[in-house]
Amino acid sequence: MLKLLREYEVAQEFRRRKRTAEQVVIAVPFWGKGAIKSLGLGNNQNVRIICNLGSSACNPDVIADLKKLPSVEVRTHSRLHAKIYATKQFSIVGSSNASTNGVTIEGQALKGWIEANILSDDPALVNTTTALFEEIWCDQETKRITAEALRKAQDAWKSRPKQNATLTARTLLAACRENPKLFSSVFVYAYDAPLDPDAEGSLKQVRESRTSVAGKPGAVHGLGASDFKSGSKAIWGYQSVKPIEPGSWLVDLNCINGDNPTVSGCAQVPSPSIQIPVKDGNPLTLAVRQPVRLNGRARQLRLSSEEKSALVVQAKEILKRSRKGPMPLNKAVRIIDDAKPKTAHRRS
Repeated sequence: MLKLLREYEVAQEFRRRKRTAEQVVIAVPFWGKGAIKSLGLGNNQNVRIICNLGSSACNPDVIADLKKLPSVEVRTHSRLHAKIYATKQFSIVGSSNASTNGVTIEGQALKGWIEANILSDDPALVNTTTALFEEIWCDQETKRITAEALRKAQDAWKSRPKQNATLTARTLLAACRENPKLFSSVFVYAYDAPLDPDAEGSLKQVRESRTSVAGKPGAVHGLGASDFKSGSKAIWGYQSVKPIEPGSWLVDLNCINGDNPTVSGCAQVPSPSIQIPVKDGNPLTLAVRQPVRLNGRARQLRLSSEEKSALVVQAKEILKRSRKGPMPLNKAVRIIDDAKPKTAHRRS
């Protein structure tokens, strides 16, 4: 049996079908208020859950409540995007996250998103789905949620930017101008020196390790196959005097050739971050090249060619003001805008 479920049907079907199950597995990154009740959790069934606690789209208070439930074990995976609800008898796989109406984020920002999910009791498909859950559950990137990790997530949740405003801009700097508060996790990383030899060697080893450990790309460094989807050069490395926060987005501004700065694009530091010690130097922080995507928003924000040029023009000034670490993107935007010639007002 195969059945298409809309976003408003997932919780009801899941709740009804799991009643007689001895074991339940859920791999869903984002959790919101009402999820526990709508999914019928907390009735002493053996439940294992994987979330993405480090994402600002996952309410850590809900995860804290899940951890209090008897017979429920919760782990987190920083790159989880799959949505799996399953027992040994059925599986639901699709796009709906765990909240009262199956949307990805609480509140009005994504209200009304249309979701699609497939319900099946076909043994082969159910077995394949539960096998995928087990693979993620046992992955070395899947972590137990400690009290400290939960506290940090709760602090980040309380201070997250509100998303009531809808972004209309299509490019990164334009979107930052439109709503700067949304871009508190996006920085410009300007540098005028190459990596230390030891750090360069470590980065090379990371890039080469994508086929070196049991056929699992980059597993030795906590990176998975999807991180290398654009090739090994999709993994970047940074040595910063000031620590780079996990989950930060970095706009790469290379000023090594002072007369010819370049902007290579954007990358995100995983959460938890991956740092490699460097002898007699700052640790190497790894980042994965990809367009900026904020707080669970579907839209990917890239730099336009004009925005790259604007960053290059102000590269020296940005570099001068960010010697100890990355510069918040909104400050770099202000530098660019302040340097624009002002239109003279003439008396007519």
